[in-house]
Amino acid sequence: MKEWNIDEFEEVKAHHYCKNNSDDEKMIETDMITGEITKGKGFRYDLLDKDMNPVIIMCVVKDNITSKAKRSGVKAQLKFLMRKDRNG
Repeated sequence: MKEWNIDEFEEVKAHHYCKNNSDDEKMIETDMITGEITKGKGFRYDLLDKDMNPVIIMCVVKDNITSKAKRSGVKAQLKFLMRKDRNG
């Protein structure tokens, strides 16, 4: 498998959590090229792997979880999904 040189890539989007936003828009997405900022509940990317099989990468933010001392009370889960029939 080809190993990619990271210097051949540029940042195009960034995501971060901001607890000060409204309850429904805790995830901030920044377009690194235009500077445009979008607020939401998470993100999802539909991609293809090297064999042209679909891959979904998503982050789901769950807020208002019973917090413990000195914790934010937020749970974010990054998921990688692939088709069940991908191996033949």
